[in-house]
Amino acid sequence: MKVYIASKYIAHKKINNEIYQALKNNGIDAFLPETINNNATDKENMLLVSEKCFSEIEICDIILAVCPFGKSVSCEIGYAIALKKKY
Repeated sequence: MKVYIASKYIAHKKINNEIYQALKNNGIDAFLPETINNNATDKENMLLVSEKCFSEIEICDIILAVCPFGKSVSCEIGYAIALKKKY
C-alpha cells in the first residue's frame, strides 16, 4: 500500500512530517511532496514538481488530505478522484 499525503507545504510542515513518519514507522510506504526538495519558484520547476506529484498519485492507493487545504490539494484530490482512488 502507498499513501500520497496531500497538504499545504509550509502551514502544515510539522504535521506533514509527523504523518509521514508514523506511516513509515508502521511499514506503510508514503509520498510527501515536500521530499521533492524543489521550491518551484519558476514555471519550469513548477512543471517538474506537478509532474512528479501526478505520477505519485497515479501509483498510490490512498490520498490522505490534511485540512484545511487550498487549490493545489483540491487539484490533487480531483486528479485522484478522476483516477478512482480512495480518499
